[in-house]
Amino acid sequence: MKKIMLVDDVEIANFITASLVNLLYPTYPVYEFTKPVVAFSELNNIKPDVIFLDLNMPEMNGWEFLEKLQ
Repeated sequence: MKKIMLVDDVEIANFITASLVNLLYPTYPVYEFTKPVVAFSELNNIKPDVIFLDLNMPEMNGWEFLEKLQ
C-alpha cells in the first residue's frame, strides 16, 4: 500500500486529484495539504511514497520544497 501526499494551495485541485487516486486505488491513503510548509513538516511522520506537488505556491514554491527535500 502506497501513501500519497498532495501539496497544492488550491483546495479544489487537491480534491480532484484525491478523488481520482481514490477511484483508481481505494486502499491508498491520501494526505492533502494546502500549505507547503505544513506538508514539509509532516514528511517524516507520513513518509509518502508519492508526492503530487504544485510548483506555483505562496510561502514556499514547489522548487523550494524540492530543494529542501534534498
